Amino acid sequence: MLDRVAAPEQQPGPRRYASRAAFLRRRTPAALTALAAAWAATALAHLAHADLVLPALVVAATASLLRPGGGLLDRLVIAAGAVAGAALVGGLLFSVWPWGLHPVPVAGLAFTLLVAAAWALRRKPTLPTRVYGTDLAVAGAGLAAWLTTAWPTATRPLVERLGYFAGNDTGDRLRQFSLFDAVRQLDGYAFLDPGHTKQILVAGMATNYPNGAHFLYALADSFRMNGAAPGNGVAEAHRYYSLLLLGYGAFVLAAVWAARWVAGHRARGWRGALALSAIGAFLATGVMTTSVWYGFDSQVLGLFFTVLAIALLVRYPDRPVEQTVLVGLALIGVAFTYPLYAPALALGAAATMWAVRARLRRRLLPVAVTCAAVVPLVLVPIVVPRLAGDFNASSHLLLWGPIIRAPRRVLAAATAVFVLYLAVSRARRSPTQRLMGIQVAAAAVVALGLWVYQRSEIGESSYYLEKLLYAWLVTVLIGLGGAGALISRSRLPLPRAARDKADKLGTRGRWAARGTVAVAAALAGVLLAGGISFGKPEFRDNRPAPDNTWGKVWADGLIVSPAQSELMAMQRRKLLGNGKFTMVVLRASRTAWQNALVTMQAAVLNHQLGTLEKYVADMPLVASEKQDARKALDPMYYVAQNWDENLEVYSRTSPVPLQIVSFDPVVGVRLVRAAAQNPCHCVKIVQIGGGKS
Repeated sequence: MLDRVAAPEQQPGPRRYASRAAFLRRRTPAALTALAAAWAATALAHLAHADLVLPALVVAATASLLRPGGGLLDRLVIAAGAVAGAALVGGLLFSVWPWGLHPVPVAGLAFTLLVAAAWALRRKPTLPTRVYGTDLAVAGAGLAAWLTTAWPTATRPLVERLGYFAGNDTGDRLRQFSLFDAVRQLDGYAFLDPGHTKQILVAGMATNYPNGAHFLYALADSFRMNGAAPGNGVAEAHRYYSLLLLGYGAFVLAAVWAARWVAGHRARGWRGALALSAIGAFLATGVMTTSVWYGFDSQVLGLFFTVLAIALLVRYPDRPVEQTVLVGLALIGVAFTYPLYAPALALGAAATMWAVRARLRRRLLPVAVTCAAVVPLVLVPIVVPRLAGDFNASSHLLLWGPIIRAPRRVLAAATAVFVLYLAVSRARRSPTQRLMGIQVAAAAVVALGLWVYQRSEIGESSYYLEKLLYAWLVTVLIGLGGAGALISRSRLPLPRAARDKADKLGTRGRWAARGTVAVAAALAGVLLAGGISFGKPEFRDNRPAPDNTWGKVWADGLIVSPAQSELMAMQRRKLLGNGKFTMVVLRASRTAWQNALVTMQAAVLNHQLGTLEKYVADMPLVASEKQDARKALDPMYYVAQNWDENLEVYSRTSPVPLQIVSFDPVVGVRLVRAAAQNPCHCVKIVQIGGGKS
């Protein structure tokens, strides 16, 4: 009797061995076999030029060793975030070891660590097979986001994609790509070796801007290229662009998954389909998509890690040590990619750990050790670059920058619905939902704190407040995954004929009826979020017309560089990415700043943006009246004020080889005359669309 009673109370765990030697005899050979097989698979994939499959295998192997998450998609999303966070930490090693970002040693090290973890934890690799109906909403949102943002370039020839690479007039995408290029060329973090990036990057970019997103994209590009050099700048730019589009899709998928993860059982059925589809539609087609063409590449991956960290925090601490490691990796991801979001997460994490302190007491020591290891790694990408550069955070937070304002009414309404959801539904009794309230409060407190600081210093809010408001909005949306619970739980009435038919079909008929209702609810959620455009797409005053979405006007090609035709003409003449130092004069109808932007685009495709900045700074300059130093966001700004006149000066005095591409016949003639006076005769004028070469 005693044995029969005691048996069910035994806790599952690793098999006990009589001695340590017995454990080694049983487990070590299997681990060594697995390690040899992993390295063999890595080598074979490289020989077959299929290195791109290795990251997927690493994610799958990681998922098989994790235990949080009862569904297959849950486990894979958590594993993907963990692998990405670990890769950012590993980048500190990859930047100094002799193999750089080559796929074989990187993947081999990852597999080695996974085998060692399985051996040390005595875990058998297993993957859950459970698939939920709402997996379709989660995966569908990520796919829709990727399709929406990729559509303009996916449906156009390669030469036409150049106008979408830097579709807005800020130059941010060009600087982002140059940082990716620097990491790719260095095979490691630029902030660890800023001296070797002067030709590629503008001054201070290596140390003053977070390298994490660009490192992850560079690592992915190395696997895609099977360890080969990045090669031609134009092809490299296209690969980078395709990666950042995948990054946006991954962010949306992670955000909708986080909303479902936080909601738990409240995201089931048609109510869950309604809420999740509305969240996904807003993120896939709404104002958040502007981050793609505004060049906010680091912000997108920062939000990806942010939503993962929030999701893991609110379902904490089922497995305290393991979940602390996962949250730590997500926090590391935020610190390396977009540290602006780190304070809110740190505040939310501290409040969460205090709220669940009673449940952490049994594992307090290992949790404390894990936190002690995570904190320095979070500080590395924040502190080390600042020691090497001249970054001033207090003044930087006051800067102006081009950005679409976060929709205040949407933010206020979403926050109000979330508060209502917690106040009047059964969710208020859920510890998970209360912890979600802590995350929303932390995001709001940090954003409002920056608003107060900006108002006190410069009398108005500016660029970085909008970034925090977007993070606040995404956090609230995650909390609304279970808001369908606000709808009455009474059964939806079905027509008698439909009920009779479902009864005749039995279980299959009932499932079909539920699926039909869920699909209808999902479509209603898409409409509720404004995810569908009606009528002809229009884009006026930098806004979509009524009944249009941001995603639709982008997908229809209405947001594109004004100099797209000139970029296409240069590419057809092989004047881009040819290694020749180039400046460009557009047609008279173009603005001066567009001349500078196309010149910058030619420079980044030649890996020469830093060289261009230094060249411009050292050359004679024709000054312009009423220049506003506050708008000098780029070293090309002052030159662009009197572009033609400055290029004439450069043509006469340039001591280094210079190629000037002119689309304006009148200016082209003047430049030819000026170049003839150059003492070293090292300036070449290339006329396109009229004039002589």
